Amino acid sequence: MFRSKRDVDKHVADLDEKIPSEKERSLKYFTVARLYFNIGEEGLALKYLDKYCNVRPSSAQAFKFRGQVLEKASERESEDEGLYSKKTAAVEAYKASYHLDLSQKELLKKICEITVQLPIHDTEHARYYITLHSFKRLNKTYKIIKK
Repeated sequence: MFRSKRDVDKHVADLDEKIPSEKERSLKYFTVARLYFNIGEEGLALKYLDKYCNVRPSSAQAFKFRGQVLEKASERESEDEGLYSKKTAAVEAYKASYHLDLSQKELLKKICEITVQLPIHDTEHARYYITLHSFKRLNKTYKIIKK
C-alpha cells in the first residue's frame, strides 16, 4: 500500500487534516506507527506510538509493538551506538505488555531470548522470567501427558 516515507507522510498529513479532534487522531496513530515500521522508519514509528499511548496507556498491544520496533531498531545498530539500551527498552516494553495481558505466553519466550543477549546486572530479575517461562512450558507439557 504505502511503499515510501513520502507516501506515509502524505497519508498522515491527510489524516491530520480530516480529523479535527486530537484524541481521535491519536487513536489512529497506532496504524500510522505500523505504516512507518513497515517501511523501516522505526524512529517515526516510536513517535506515533507514543502519541497513541498518551490516549491508551494500558494497551498491551501497543507495548508489544513498541518492543518489536525497538528490537528491530537494535538489530540495525552496532554495539557502540546503544544496542543494549534499545534491547533493554524492548525487554521492558515486552514485560509491560505481558503484565497488561497475561495470556501472551509467547512474550515470555521473547523476554528470555533478549535477556540472555544482554549483560546481566540483575540476575534475580532475569531468573524470574526464565523460571516463569519454564514453568509455563512444563505445565503445558504436564497437561498434555495427563490427557
